Amino acid sequence: MALTTLIALLLTSPRISAATNTVQRLSLGDCIQLALKNNLSLAISRYSPQLSRNQLRLSLFGYDPSVSLSVNADTTSSPGGVDDQNRAFAGTETDSERYNASLNGSAVTGLRYTMSTFLSHRQGFNPGEFENTAGNMSFNLTQPLLKNFWIDSTRLSIRVGRNDVRVSDLVLKQSIMDLVTDVEREYYNLILAQDRLKVQQGALELTEQLLQANRRRVTVGVMAPLDEKQTESQLAARQSSVRSAEQGLVRAEYIFKRLLTSDIATWAEIDIQPIDRLIAIPQEFDLHRSWGVALRKRPDILQSQINLESDGLRLKFRKNQLFPQLDLTASASFSGNAREYPSVLAHVADRDSPRYAIGARMTIPLGNRTERLRYKNQKLNNERAVLRLKQMEQQIMTSVALNIEAAKTALDQVATTKKSREFAEIALDAEEKKLEIG
Repeated sequence: MALTTLIALLLTSPRISAATNTVQRLSLGDCIQLALKNNLSLAISRYSPQLSRNQLRLSLFGYDPSVSLSVNADTTSSPGGVDDQNRAFAGTETDSERYNASLNGSAVTGLRYTMSTFLSHRQGFNPGEFENTAGNMSFNLTQPLLKNFWIDSTRLSIRVGRNDVRVSDLVLKQSIMDLVTDVEREYYNLILAQDRLKVQQGALELTEQLLQANRRRVTVGVMAPLDEKQTESQLAARQSSVRSAEQGLVRAEYIFKRLLTSDIATWAEIDIQPIDRLIAIPQEFDLHRSWGVALRKRPDILQSQINLESDGLRLKFRKNQLFPQLDLTASASFSGNAREYPSVLAHVADRDSPRYAIGARMTIPLGNRTERLRYKNQKLNNERAVLRLKQMEQQIMTSVALNIEAAKTALDQVATTKKSREFAEIALDAEEKKLEIG
């Protein structure tokens, strides 16, 4: 909005003369380098790949194990009393402490593991004095064999995340290509605006000369005053055309400057003078080769292909969710009992009281309608994505074919326009000579 307002103000103000502005002579290559360094849109686009990589790291963190620690201490007591046979009994008092620690995590095969340990100590009177310390270390493994075996949510996030990184790199590449194209187009648009102004100024100068000559003819009586007025009307039209060309040049300059800098105010008093000229070099066009290059290298088609690959991963995940949950379980634990902690730890370390177990657990959802519908929807989405990719290929091939025809036509027009200009220059030179001799 600020740039639009600035251009509007400049378009309604007199053209700033080159004498008061700094002239910056730039080649097309210089302008491309400035744009790649300073363009704000490109600077914003450069954040996307890093954000995608960070998101991938977050998915990889899904395999990070977690540690849980807890400590509990409590004291319980009960008063003494008399039983049913009028016998007195003493009260009891128990002090206990318990320390727990566990490590939980998962592996790339879907394996879930838990390692846990605890130490507990109890002492008191019941009614005699007692003291006991116990400890245990256990290992538990759970490996899915059907559901979540081929692929689970963590592996899906990681693989899709890797594809998203590739897509974000292609989006950045597309942004760079678009920026270079915009710079090249506006570079030559600026040259066009400058040349158009020169043409209009030249036409104005010729009209002024014609008006002076006609005034002399009116003075000597060889031309009617009405013809002089018609020339004055032509002069006013030429002045208006010059003004429009000046406004067009200001607009072209600011549109071009916006591509080159992140601070357009610093370029407000700089007149860009392009030093390269647009040269039409005849060349041969191969439609089928151009189609092949476009379908292999265009970032937009590559993005669609990668997104289709991600959709295939999602379909694989949804298909795996249709299976029952069959888990293979295994566990091992080692216990120890003694009066003090060191003895308990020694028993656990020596595996004096081992316990081993292995088993399987199956969960079958009746009907499984939710996952079936999710799988069906994902399959439909994939079929639609395939058609969209085919549609994009058709659009790209059509665009390439039309652009080749447009390029051929433009090259042909260059030659004919050049001849037309040469004939126009000859005619103009003849008219100027006629004007000089009256």
